[in-house]
Amino acid sequence: MDDDLLFALLNYSVLPAWLMLVALPRWKGTRWVVHSGLYPVVLGVAYAVLLFGDQPGPQGASFWTLEGVTRIFTTPHTIIACW
Repeated sequence: MDDDLLFALLNYSVLPAWLMLVALPRWKGTRWVVHSGLYPVVLGVAYAVLLFGDQPGPQGASFWTLEGVTRIFTTPHTIIACW
């Protein structure tokens, strides 16, 4: 799948839940969606696949230095997952 399409799909996938919370906060369907854990599970799996299924980062990528963290964010899938 194209990275731009994947980015858009993951970003827009949360809009229905947010719209339900804004427009219909007391509706049973909204409560079910919000309390079901559906969104966190689906998005969590997608993000895990993006992070752990991606190629290894460049040499020097680490969480211990600013330069290392900068190198972590060099692949589109990592950026999408962390966004």
